[in-house]
Amino acid sequence: MSICATYDASGAVSVVTPPPVDMSTCALLIPTTDDRLNDPFHLSAADGSSIAIAIILVWSVGFAGRAIIRCLNTGEKEDENA
Repeated sequence: MSICATYDASGAVSVVTPPPVDMSTCALLIPTTDDRLNDPFHLSAADGSSIAIAIILVWSVGFAGRAIIRCLNTGEKEDENA
C-alpha cells in the first residue's frame, strides 16, 4: 500500500494521515516495500531462468514445426515435377 502525500500552502510535501479511501485524490503516491513485492518485473534469478527456458522451448518447437512443414512442402513439389 502506498503512502498518500499532498502539497501544503507553502509547497512542502506533507503526508495525509489517515490516508483517504480514494487514493486517486492524492497529489503524490509514495511506494512502500509492500508495493515492490507486487511488481511483476521483480524477479529472482530462478524466476528469470525459468522464463528464459520457457521462451527457448517455445522458439525451439516453432523452429522444429517450421522445419517439418518445409520438408513436407518440399516433398510435394518434387512429386509434382516428376
